Amino acid sequence: LNEGTLNLTQCRVTANYALGNSAAAPNNGGSASGGGIYSSGTLALTACTLDGNYAGAGDGSFGGAGQGGAIFNGGAKLALTNCTLANNTAHGGHSVGPNDGGGAGGGAIVHQLGQCSIVNCTIRFNLATGGNSDLQSAGGAFGGGVLGYVPVTVINTLLADNAINPGSGPVPVIYSDTTDAYGSFTSLGHNVIGATAGTFVLGPGDISTVINATMTEVVPGIGPLADNGGDTPTMAIARSSWMHDAGANTTQAPYNLATDQRGKPRLSDQQVDIGA
Repeated sequence: LNEGTLNLTQCRVTANYALGNSAAAPNNGGSASGGGIYSSGTLALTACTLDGNYAGAGDGSFGGAGQGGAIFNGGAKLALTNCTLANNTAHGGHSVGPNDGGGAGGGAIVHQLGQCSIVNCTIRFNLATGGNSDLQSAGGAFGGGVLGYVPVTVINTLLADNAINPGSGPVPVIYSDTTDAYGSFTSLGHNVIGATAGTFVLGPGDISTVINATMTEVVPGIGPLADNGGDTPTMAIARSSWMHDAGANTTQAPYNLATDQRGKPRLSDQQVDIGA
């Protein structure tokens, strides 16, 4: 919980959880936000890994909402630089009454207020799962990777291979959308981007993994979360990866990063790599 100013460098935030209270009908399930970090202030993370965190809403007459498996930001500023977010989950609550299951959004990140920048990050294999309903519609799922209620700025970032899983119920899910990025985004270019919905417009040098309206391609040439040197686990990329030599060699601060998440030189060939 951050209510002031929090700066984290070379930290691992792993296997944490936020749980909403469950209640018997006619009471509703409680919401859960920020399985790893809930911030209502100013939050900056550099060379950090957030993995295996969980925001699980409570069950009730209406299932509660699960938001931000790794991070929920409702504060003035969120800045992520050289960070990896993987295997985080946001889960809506189960409706045990005659109502809908709880929705889920932002398997990795929910950005609700203020400014948000994501620079040279890897956001992969995160999940948003809607809650089930016994009698009505299941909860929808939005933005398996990032849900932006207000603009999120991204550059040199992998935001792909995330997933959504609408809940199940006797009535079809009313609305559920987008595996990777949902909401308001500003691309400064040179990102690998999966499925999007909202105001995400591809920028210069962006690479889309979308094949058609229902399919995205798994990004090739990326290893699992592992010790690749440095203080925090990362996902190594092969020279054959789309991310290799595909970033922007900008001189503009704060995007002109000399090192990657491991502390190794970011520029090794002609261009910097995309991702952490």
